[in-house]
Amino acid sequence: MATIGLGISSCTATEEKKREETSPVSHTKNERIEPESREIVHDFYTEAFVKKDLARAADSYISSEQYVQHNPNVENGKQNFVEALGDYVSDPNLHVSVSRVIAEDDMVVVHATWETLEISTAVADIFRVDNAMIVEHWDVQQAIPERTASGNSMV
Repeated sequence: MATIGLGISSCTATEEKKREETSPVSHTKNERIEPESREIVHDFYTEAFVKKDLARAADSYISSEQYVQHNPNVENGKQNFVEALGDYVSDPNLHVSVSRVIAEDDMVVVHATWETLEISTAVADIFRVDNAMIVEHWDVQQAIPERTASGNSMV
């Protein structure tokens, strides 16, 4: 199984502003685009990870001009994304199910379960959409234990 890790940090408003100013992509708020962005990301995620047609989904929904990847194990760019996840996604033992899709402005979060024979993982994939294309991605992943202290599911 591919390991795709993520560091967690918090920052002040000043640090966030500096990060936005130095980011290779703009972070403008596009008011009232939630339904369109939500549909784009939902369709991408379904085609790429549920139906396992990663290359076609990337061609249809990820910007060719700019795709910024915040996962520390995947390089920027659409082709790098396809190459990094291709073998993992094509594994016949991988099953992905989407629990919810949440959108605000140009940001969309997919909350999903990724299951293999070895592990089940709760995943929150965060996408930014610009001009009807996915241009940026972050993710958070956590292994799902057999039992939780609360008795509640993770996804």
